[in-house]
Amino acid sequence: MALIGVSVIAFFILFNKIRLAIAIIKSASVFLIDEPYSLLVPPIFAIITILYWAFWIVSFAYIYSVGTIRGSSSSPFATIEWDQNIRYMIWYYLFMGLWNNAII
Repeated sequence: MALIGVSVIAFFILFNKIRLAIAIIKSASVFLIDEPYSLLVPPIFAIITILYWAFWIVSFAYIYSVGTIRGSSSSPFATIEWDQNIRYMIWYYLFMGLWNNAII
């Protein structure tokens, strides 16, 4: 019985906020009826972002591979040595990739 009383009191206290939430949902539904293509915006930008990151990863692999390849007799793997300009280019490309993603 006490739970019902608390629920009724909470309902009356929050009545204006409940009405506001209902009005917001109604106006959002009217907007979606008027502009149904607005639902296409998030999937389109998701596809654009995925394509951008695919291009960025391939481009970064090319930039990463620029340099002098040094082999080692103790390891089957080679290492790539970069000069200072290539290091700056890698950091710049990394920063600009994140920056462009924030703009998209």
